[in-house]
Amino acid sequence: MADFQTTLTTDLPKFREVELQGLMDAVLYPVSPHRLARVCKKLASNGYIKGPVQKLRWRCLPKHPSAAQNKAQVERFLEDVVDAVANLSTAKLHINVLADGSSTPTDSRDKNSRPDAFFYLGKRQSSARDVRWADIVMPTEFGNSYAAEKEYNMENETDHYDKVMWSMYHVMRNDARRRFVLGLTCEDAKARLWYNDRCDVVASKEFDIVKDWKQLLRIVVSLQHSTWSELGYDPNTVLLRSDDPEAEPQYDITICNAETRQTTVYRSLELLSDIGMDSMVGHGTRIWRAQKVVAGSPIGPYCVLKDVWTHENCVPEHIFLSEIRERQPERARYFLMPLDYGFVPIGNSGPDNTHKTLRRGKSIPTSGSPVLRTIHIPDGKSGSQNSRRNGIGRPDDVPDLHQEGNRNPALSKHPRQHYRIMFEELGEPVHKLRKFTDVFTAIQGGYEGLYAMHLCGYVHRNVNCGNILLVPASGELGQRGVIMDLEYAKKIDDTREPHDVKTGTEAFMATEVQFAKHIRLDTLRAVKHNSAKAVRARLKSCLESKEPPRAKPLPAFRHNPLHDMESIWWLCIWMLFYLAPAGHPAREQLHNYNKVFRDQDSKRDFLHTSALNRRFNLSYVLHDAEQPLLETIRVNDKQVEWSYEDGKQFLGLLTKASESLSGTFVTLAKATAVDGSAKIPSDQPTRETQSTGKTGKRKQTKEPVAGPSRKLEVYVELPLRKRARTKA
Repeated sequence: MADFQTTLTTDLPKFREVELQGLMDAVLYPVSPHRLARVCKKLASNGYIKGPVQKLRWRCLPKHPSAAQNKAQVERFLEDVVDAVANLSTAKLHINVLADGSSTPTDSRDKNSRPDAFFYLGKRQSSARDVRWADIVMPTEFGNSYAAEKEYNMENETDHYDKVMWSMYHVMRNDARRRFVLGLTCEDAKARLWYNDRCDVVASKEFDIVKDWKQLLRIVVSLQHSTWSELGYDPNTVLLRSDDPEAEPQYDITICNAETRQTTVYRSLELLSDIGMDSMVGHGTRIWRAQKVVAGSPIGPYCVLKDVWTHENCVPEHIFLSEIRERQPERARYFLMPLDYGFVPIGNSGPDNTHKTLRRGKSIPTSGSPVLRTIHIPDGKSGSQNSRRNGIGRPDDVPDLHQEGNRNPALSKHPRQHYRIMFEELGEPVHKLRKFTDVFTAIQGGYEGLYAMHLCGYVHRNVNCGNILLVPASGELGQRGVIMDLEYAKKIDDTREPHDVKTGTEAFMATEVQFAKHIRLDTLRAVKHNSAKAVRARLKSCLESKEPPRAKPLPAFRHNPLHDMESIWWLCIWMLFYLAPAGHPAREQLHNYNKVFRDQDSKRDFLHTSALNRRFNLSYVLHDAEQPLLETIRVNDKQVEWSYEDGKQFLGLLTKASESLSGTFVTLAKATAVDGSAKIPSDQPTRETQSTGKTGKRKQTKEPVAGPSRKLEVYVELPLRKRARTKA
């Protein structure tokens, strides 16, 4: 779970504080003033609320919660409040609350996450172990930032904020039905309401549960009267009951076809990927192996079902694929074939939308500056029995495929919509392949698909080892590589500010994308600025008392086709290091790997003599010669074509060289473990973070070891002009 800790730290070092009333109006079931007044009157008459009219308070809550000798008394007052409201309610759903920080709710993947308390659906239980995480609708954490001498302890306050964010993250990540989740923190008498959907994580301003007791009542009454959908569950996704609490959850998932409006149910059989859930915000992509459901049973061929939250103004993937097939029919084979697709509807409200349906079209007023919180997940929360799926494959020995960079804490202005698409083909991602011929066959196909996108005027922006697949032969099509995950794609000439953080996977990210700057253009201009001719011109201007020409500002950074091609180049280099011959020393290969992929500077130095780098430089020289100077860099079509041809030739050479190989290859992590070398982090390449720079780890799994029958010597140029030899 260290990966998840790093992800939370990187993505959300800050959360946005918002107005309580605005948050409740937007995300909670609406409670009329008349209904709330009626509930208050009944609670008072039944003795749940006591005191003078102007100073009414909860009978079950100590007057000064921080002074309570028994912390359990403070924690469990919520149970009495919920019971009191439930006794007055005729709601169909049964909402209960349980304060049991000593045991853990049931979950198939995590045996250690243990909130102080939680609101849940179902019958009253006495132990958290009798409640499933799938039924928890609002995890709750308590804290006490004041010691007996009333000295403020910032660490304690941060701790229970961290815990509730972890619990909310856990709910969203492990339950495919969740569209949003609520949270509650209580610090002595001060409480906050929390909310998380695929766009934002926010917390309300503090409110006093003693003085502002009606605010807490409003939250409880809203929960008691909510429907499944209003509690954040997707009515189009049904969790199948299982007698085995350890079993992977299965769902019946409905797709409403975007063209025919016909609905079809598909059953998830195996979770192939959920890397999109590693962050509390973002696309939230999940991918399953699935079958069509007829008369309650799955039938027919296996397919791939993808569930994602895309930006509202993005081109739906099925339309994107249709355009490519129409404009580049000879390269259509390098993409997956869509079978069924559509946005997920919610009643008559149209597609499920973070702003229009989840928040009822209401804005959430902020309270000023974001509140700075360094997210630290306590050790007691960090264990997990099951690893995540990274890419469409196994959970181990692959890089962190999460986007790099932390997010702007301002509330998102760009809504996301819930979208599903079913594909015909099942493939193996590059990182699961163990033969170099298969690796480069897959990458060649992905490269052709990438070029088709460029010819259609798009950039992919997220090439990695998990979204280029090797697809088996079918029909008239032979074995081939395909590229997927088109939700990050943008028009090449789109000059709008990007919605997200830097897009891509660090090891495969183009160096300029990592720097978020056109560093090559900056270098070219610096060389020109320091040339003898430029120096003489500046000296002459000074002697003539003229103002020297001002340096031109760098254009705003935008992703261009050469960046996509550079990602393919990095993928090839990475795979040459990633696979090592079984049974042979891998110490030198590990050393070279670390020199290349240490950080963005080492990658830049490694790339500086490549042919692709020269293509970048030529394109940027042409850009600077434009009059008037363009605001963004445009790589002309001829440069893109020439770069594509260079890459095609490069891949051809690699494929031909790989045909002479035989023997068994294993991951570098396995090879170094057998070799006894210092262990390479199994989630290589090391993932940088802007806030911590820490590296996650994954557990190792066994892989067959055998000696190779032939050797391949791969020469790669390393920084400092040294040449290193990797035997494979």
